[in-house]
Amino acid sequence: MTENSMKSLKTSTFRLEMAQLSDASVFGSEFIELYGDQVWTQDIPNTAAAHQFRTELISRIATNRLSYGSGTEKRALESIVELFEKARKITADNIGCGTFEILVWHTLNSVVRQFTAKWHPLSNSGALDALDSSDIFRAELYGIQSTLRELERGLALLEGGASSYDPAVGVANGGASGHLQGALWRPAGGLATFADLERNAVEERRKTYKVTHEDWAAGLAISGGGIRSATFSLGVLAALARRNLLPEFDYLSTVSGGGYTGCFLTSLLGRGDLSPSEGLRSNQLPFKRNEQESELLMGVRQRASFLSAGFIERLLLVMRSSYGVFVNVVLIFSAIAAFAAMEVALRLGFESAHIPTWLAWIFPLASVCLLGVVATKERLQLGELNAWHLILGTLFFAPLVWIALRSFHDGISKITDTFGGYLGLSGLTSSLLVGSIAISLLGGTLAVQARARSLMAAIVTVVFLLFVEHSFFIVFGSQSVFKTGCVLAACAAVVLLLWSVTNVNATSLYRYYRSKLATAFIYVSPGAMPPKVSEIAPGNSLYPIINCALNAPGSEDPRMRGRLADVFSFTPHMTGSTVLGHSVTRDWERWNPTFDLASAMALSGAAVSPQMGLSTSKHGSFWLTLFNARLHAWLRNPDLVPKDEQSDKSKWYRRSPGLGYLVREFMGNADEKLPYVNISDGGHIENLGIYELLRRRCRYIVAIDGEADPRMTFHALTNLQRLAYIDMGIQIDADLDELRLQETGFSRSHFRFCRIRYPTDQGVDCWEVGYLLYVKLSLTGNEGEFLRRYRLDEPTFPHHSTADQFFTETQFEAYRSLGEHVGDKLFMEAIIEDLANKPPIGVQEWMGKYIKNFPPAFAI
Repeated sequence: MTENSMKSLKTSTFRLEMAQLSDASVFGSEFIELYGDQVWTQDIPNTAAAHQFRTELISRIATNRLSYGSGTEKRALESIVELFEKARKITADNIGCGTFEILVWHTLNSVVRQFTAKWHPLSNSGALDALDSSDIFRAELYGIQSTLRELERGLALLEGGASSYDPAVGVANGGASGHLQGALWRPAGGLATFADLERNAVEERRKTYKVTHEDWAAGLAISGGGIRSATFSLGVLAALARRNLLPEFDYLSTVSGGGYTGCFLTSLLGRGDLSPSEGLRSNQLPFKRNEQESELLMGVRQRASFLSAGFIERLLLVMRSSYGVFVNVVLIFSAIAAFAAMEVALRLGFESAHIPTWLAWIFPLASVCLLGVVATKERLQLGELNAWHLILGTLFFAPLVWIALRSFHDGISKITDTFGGYLGLSGLTSSLLVGSIAISLLGGTLAVQARARSLMAAIVTVVFLLFVEHSFFIVFGSQSVFKTGCVLAACAAVVLLLWSVTNVNATSLYRYYRSKLATAFIYVSPGAMPPKVSEIAPGNSLYPIINCALNAPGSEDPRMRGRLADVFSFTPHMTGSTVLGHSVTRDWERWNPTFDLASAMALSGAAVSPQMGLSTSKHGSFWLTLFNARLHAWLRNPDLVPKDEQSDKSKWYRRSPGLGYLVREFMGNADEKLPYVNISDGGHIENLGIYELLRRRCRYIVAIDGEADPRMTFHALTNLQRLAYIDMGIQIDADLDELRLQETGFSRSHFRFCRIRYPTDQGVDCWEVGYLLYVKLSLTGNEGEFLRRYRLDEPTFPHHSTADQFFTETQFEAYRSLGEHVGDKLFMEAIIEDLANKPPIGVQEWMGKYIKNFPPAFAI
């Protein structure tokens, strides 16, 4: 073979060869018009150059469509830019590769250079720092990748054969492997008594909207966070509604502030007199938009500052709260006064009888002896509180308390006598002044020393009680026995009167809070009564689950150890918790006659309470009760109501919770065995509302987390992971790195896609799989000028304190528009691909795109 024949193995024209790539737009009619009659040469320089550049294309981002959760946009841009330098080097190394030059430089200069010229300066300015702001970039990148794949096919042709490379093979897929199957629906969490009722209600809604889910379920969860979470979630739901996705969900599980939005939708769409214009579809109210949002949503916006009130209403609130404080103070001070009077009487009796001090040590000695006898006979177990424990404890500690109190009285008397002598004050006045100063100093230390707050709060409580007791001790010790008896008799009379007539639910702020929430968020048809939870019609509304906390810090159930509360939920058919058990919702409503949907919403959002689940503390319970910071309620447990109507009127089963329950609040020792159970904010145990959806084994869950989390520590999600694994063996695989704050103070994304592994009885490595789309209240820096400007005015945005319940119009719109912005980002073309321009879409095909474009968070 001659040298010329080696260099020129095959010659043709571009017009003839490129006919094999007639579907390639980059080599279309314009290209053929320019180069169609040029010689197509397949010699060594051209084939070698084609092989080298094709290797660069198929081994980098240039032709590989990575999943949304993989890679970084900046690196992808750099990879495209580097192609120009690679092309220069390969051209220089293969002199005479004219055919290669036409193919490569036409593609790079006519198409790729426009892309790099646009995005290179934008990348340098930080435009690609936010993951979701790269949606446009990724869409254009996929277009460039398509062009470069056409070039790869042309180079394969020049190299001497057709391309066998399929870039789609490398796309990450988080789908189920052989030992995984989709999670199967368990209505009512598998409780046989209620499963069929719940299934039928869900199926009725599916028929209304012509939705078929077969054996799986989908749920929406809205977290706690007061009006902040309610407003943010309203924006996210608007984005879902615009894509007609809301009818695809079966459950709406809410906690606290999320319940404001949830109960608004439930009360509106769960009515029996619903019109055809109302529903969950995009062309139905409340999410249907004409020139502006519907009047229904405008009404919610206008009532956002639901706790605001006029002068008369504020005056009545002060009076109601003052009455509650009065009852609480009378109760606690009467008990302290009785104790102080008893101490004065005993000390006077001992002194007049000349009893030796050393005899006091007989009591501890006697308790030790009794302990040996009783322990031998009764085999007492650690942690069992019974009468013997009380007797032994009293015998042992009474002398110690007696001596400690005596030392306290003597020490304080010396201080107050000296202090009062300088100021000319009486002993009682001096005692009160010294006590106030001591408590103020300790309170200041409590506010500054964050690490020691628990200890300091306990000390403040003890000091307060000691000074109150000391004050009564001074008074009773300086007056006649008759006067002391009269004071005690008066205290006893007042306490007995209050004990007989007081309903502790009426003295708390619960009813006021419920009334304000009902006015703002519960829709009631003209002339109709506010809806009961059990009256929610299932045909059009998502099946509601309203989550609260059952406070039981005094429970002996081992499942409550360390938790102090249990997840408690209301649904149209069943109400209860795992520890308490579940009963028919109508029974709860029967024995709590004023209870309705607004009541459930208020209890779910009762954030301030003496007993707050995981946050309960004895000293905190005391102070919150004393100052009547009580939004919770005591609900009668229908399972403990006797069948005999006559015995139902007995004292023990009275029709309202009395002062005995207030004592429980002071002591922080409520439990689940009482006739009335203590119910408060669901966030006191689980703040996302996902727990009950996991119990029902939902295959797809979209969770809107609007809690205050300025440092992005994800307490609510990690707490859920712990509860789900301990209680149900369920594992949630989550990679939250893209949500964490960067040096700029922004997150890279608003959401993460997580996998749920439900255990089965098929073995340790066999799971039913579900998916969680976790939507986080966050900023990525690309939210638009309105939100940028608002954050300049409000640096704490978007994590204003939950205590801020007085949203202005601007504040409401800021959170709502952020929610809609985040909701829109869930449908980025970079993730859902062709579905972005195909409304309406189903939840399963929508989630399918997430499964495809997000790699598995963890391998199994």
